[in-house]
Amino acid sequence: MLLRVLTQATTICSFALAVPASRGILGPYDYGFDIGPLVKRQNEQPIVVSSLPAVNSSMPIRPEIREMKRNSRKWNLYILALSMMQHTEQDEELSWYQITGIHGVPFVLWNGVEGVTDGASHGYCAHMSILFPTWHRPYLALYEQVLFHLVQLIASWFRDPIERAAYEAAASDFRIPYWDWAVTPDPGESAFLPEFRREALSVYGPNGEQLIANPLFSYQFRPLDPEVFGWGDFPQWTETKRSPVGNTSNNTQSAQAVDRALPNLQERLFNLFSNYRDYGPFSNKRWGEWTDSSQYDSLESLHDEIHIEVGHGGHLFYIQYSAFDPVFFLHHTMVDRIFAMWQVLNPRSWVTEQNTTVPTYTMARGLMQNSSSSLTPFLANVDGQFWNSDMARYTQDFGYTYAETSSLSTAGISGADMDDRARVSLAINRLYGSSSPSMLARKQKRTERDVSPEIGTNWLQWHAKVTNAIENRIPDLSPQAEPRVPPLELERRAYTEWLANVRVINGALNGSFSVLFFLGSVPQDVVSWKASSNLNHISGTVPLTKALLRAIDQGFLGRLDQAEVTKYLQDNLQFRIVGHNGTMVDARQVRGLCVEVASSDVKMAMNEWELPSWGQVKTRFKMVC
Repeated sequence: MLLRVLTQATTICSFALAVPASRGILGPYDYGFDIGPLVKRQNEQPIVVSSLPAVNSSMPIRPEIREMKRNSRKWNLYILALSMMQHTEQDEELSWYQITGIHGVPFVLWNGVEGVTDGASHGYCAHMSILFPTWHRPYLALYEQVLFHLVQLIASWFRDPIERAAYEAAASDFRIPYWDWAVTPDPGESAFLPEFRREALSVYGPNGEQLIANPLFSYQFRPLDPEVFGWGDFPQWTETKRSPVGNTSNNTQSAQAVDRALPNLQERLFNLFSNYRDYGPFSNKRWGEWTDSSQYDSLESLHDEIHIEVGHGGHLFYIQYSAFDPVFFLHHTMVDRIFAMWQVLNPRSWVTEQNTTVPTYTMARGLMQNSSSSLTPFLANVDGQFWNSDMARYTQDFGYTYAETSSLSTAGISGADMDDRARVSLAINRLYGSSSPSMLARKQKRTERDVSPEIGTNWLQWHAKVTNAIENRIPDLSPQAEPRVPPLELERRAYTEWLANVRVINGALNGSFSVLFFLGSVPQDVVSWKASSNLNHISGTVPLTKALLRAIDQGFLGRLDQAEVTKYLQDNLQFRIVGHNGTMVDARQVRGLCVEVASSDVKMAMNEWELPSWGQVKTRFKMVC
């Protein structure tokens, strides 16, 4: 169920190139010779996930994908390696098909790691689990190792010695990119990259410039097994789809959905960083249900939103199919980056015990999981030891870091000091603080001696440097309606954060669904709900504060006073439920549905290198329970 507002080097290079099933007439890059024998795996030992090498004693940084594009050699190598991996025979264990298949279908063993009876209809991935953030770390590292070794191989095939040396230098510190879907894009641009929407890309390689099938657009099955993808229209689709209309991906719709969700994504991400100090509620969406915590949001719930907005009925939308979409690894690398940044802010909070309600291929229902639980199927050495959360705690142990966490001492996250936390907090404020009342207040009070750039602007340079009106009497909650913090809150340097919390029983409805919140009247046309200017999105928790500030700006509300806001929300806040097929669902059909409005007193940050300080979150009233 999804809710939304939702080495051993010799064991890694293991490919035999598949005959291309071209998109139109396009296929993979033509190197001018048969590359199959050069990349086919020769070693039959178990596949080990281990650390990639440092370069000149420096830990390579995983870049944002838009940064990687600025380095043409790295970009060419990335696209070529991605294409090569996708055009590898599906029966190869290190093919795109099999590595993405670890996550969900086809529900078969990988690397010889046997399953349990309870997990026969599940992939290896841990969802609604305390292991959700840590399981994906060695999974991404495996994917990174495969691409890394392909990148080295491709760089070595350039014929001209000078050009080959330049590409080998670019390849030496290659790390997989992430897609930052929460940062404000440059003016006029979408958060959803144009490279995700093009069926073909021009790429330069050892055999010159060529137009190839874009490996970021889709993955083409070779062949499609309709028994594996046996639900709905999936048996007809020979390539992955996003927001499908018939047999065609509607990437424009996915882009519009991501752009509409951006302010909400920023606000929720900022609140996770500033309010979630314990690993349990931060890590997964079942923690709040299991502990009756007031913290209903989580990294997993936030991550769900991208699966829903981008997938929208396509492969990324469904957990068991999602990893086949090329956006999956870009998205999950972003999730890992969020996790790494959160670790710097909370260096002593770590995995605690939680039992499983959703089994995996190797973990039975009811199993108690903790930091020493095996993150199957990922081997840490040839002796058969699996990675566990304690072993996967530090990104440096896999041979990578992120720009925001790159200056940490060799002691890793546990050695993070106040300077490290201040630097990460500064990055959070600059990249994601535009939706925070605390940062909105700083913008209003900025003085001439402040030299910091505007929050949410010049984000690409920052990454590189650190490595309508009133309609139908309803408030306009669209991203363009930037609110101001009322004078009283500015004077007190404090405000009240308002939230809507949603809790349901797992499997409460047959299939995925969305819970949508509105301030004021609800449009009659269900199709228009997601584009409504008075819509607030939800996935576990929806922040209401920025919407309330807009209501104050537009004269619907006086201030963030508890009594006044409570009455306003009781009179105006409404929610609707939409099923996976886009039709309205009666709330009475959702078992265990509980929707509450809560608030917390928050102290504004005094400096840009600090985050707001939250008090206890208290329930103010129940909408349904």
